[in-house]
Amino acid sequence: MSEDRPGLQRLLADAQAGRFDVVVMRDPARLFRNWTLFRRYWALLHQQLGIDVIFTVQDTGTVRDAS
Repeated sequence: MSEDRPGLQRLLADAQAGRFDVVVMRDPARLFRNWTLFRRYWALLHQQLGIDVIFTVQDTGTVRDAS
């Protein structure tokens, strides 16, 4: 299961510890293997922790307005 992945767990722990404020990844499918996990962790990272999530392949993501 995707939730058992050590890299994902480390990313989430570091996010909750406030070690970064932006995640840049090539493609969301590389980190989140299914839509349910994507929605759950995107909500945690972006909506709850305020971390911007940027996907380089799709040129999309969430970036707060700096103004």
